[in-house]
Formats: sequence, C-alpha cells, structure tokens
Amino acid sequence: MDTEINWQKVVIMFIAVSSVAFIFFLLGRKSTERVVIAPTVMPENISVQKTVEPESVPLAEEPNTYKNEQYGFGVISLAQAQESTECQAEAKYAYDPVREYIFSDTMVECAGSAIKDHEDFYTKQGGQLETLVFDITKCDDAVTDKVEKVFCDKYVKTTEIEGSAVGARWPTGKWIKSGEYLTFFTPLASQNSDLLRTQYKFLMRTQE
Repeated sequence: MDTEINWQKVVIMFIAVSSVAFIFFLLGRKSTERVVIAPTVMPENISVQKTVEPESVPLAEEPNTYKNEQYGFGVISLAQAQESTECQAEAKYAYDPVREYIFSDTMVECAGSAIKDHEDFYTKQGGQLETLVFDITKCDDAVTDKVEKVFCDKYVKTTEIEGSAVGARWPTGKWIKSGEYLTFFTPLASQNSDLLRTQYKFLMRTQE
C-alpha cells in the first residue's frame, strides 16, 4: 500500500478551499452591511391642528360708574344708578372744598354760601353721598389760619394716599389723595360709614 503523501496536491487543495471560504466570507459581510432605509410616509388622513391663542378682550367697565378725570376720583354705585350734581364752592383756605358732588336718585339743588349745614341741606333733598374735593396746593400759601395748619399737617405731609377720618372733626369719611387734590366721601342719608362699604366703590387715579 502506497502511503506516501503527495504534498503538492495537499497544498493546491488547501489553497482552493481557503479561496472558496474567503469568497463566501466576503459575500456574507456585504449582505450584513447592506441596510435598507424605508422612506417615511405620512398618512394622508392625519390633520395638523394649529394652537390658537385666545384674543385679549378688555374687561367691561362696571355699570353705574362716575369718573372725574380732572380731580382723579371715581364712584361706582353698587345698589342702583344715581345722578351726580356738581356744585362749585368758594375756597378761601385749604380746608374749604373747591367742588362738591352730590350723588342721589335725582339731581339736587346746590347749597350756596348762605347755607351753613350743607350735609343737612343735601340730605333733605334725598342726597346719599357727598363728595368734597380740596385743592391741597393752597397749603403752600402764606396763611395764618390755625385750622388750615392742622388740616395741611394731617393730609399733605402724610405719605398715605387713602384713609378714613372719623369723629367730630370735619371733614369725615373715606379720603384719597390724587396729585394736587384731596377727595372726601361722606355718607349723607344714614350718616353711617357702612353706607360707604356696602353701597359704593371708590376709584383712584393711577399714580404715575
């Protein structure tokens, strides 16, 4: 038996098998590297909704509102609509009002200088609220009236812009300061400060 190994044939066969294996290896590698990217298709029946911001709608002004731009105050009657009667007053001192506004169901007659008790005069006519406007620039005048000095010290020098005055000293009621003017709101019909809280709302000019 011939057991001699033909090394030349072995080498040729090894090279052939290695070549075939290498070819299959390359083919397998290419197939794994190939990535198919499918195109993204948007469904036609999907609708895109835009978000719409709500429009800014200005708030409606409250009914039964009276505004006085000249003196920087406003009054809202919470119970029912009321008439406002404007009365001019002669102001000698800072504590004398330059204007009176009477709020009532109907217009009232203005009290002249001959009428000493204005509150009683307006109350008898059905007045509900008396609004007094003072010009506090009069505090800068060279005056010697002691009452005016007390009035100006109390309301001009204070850093507060609103408050309440109670007691026997006149004027009484809720007050606000708006620039050069000081405004008092005094109840007439009931002489009760609760009238101011339950039946009226007061506005003040925005400080710049």
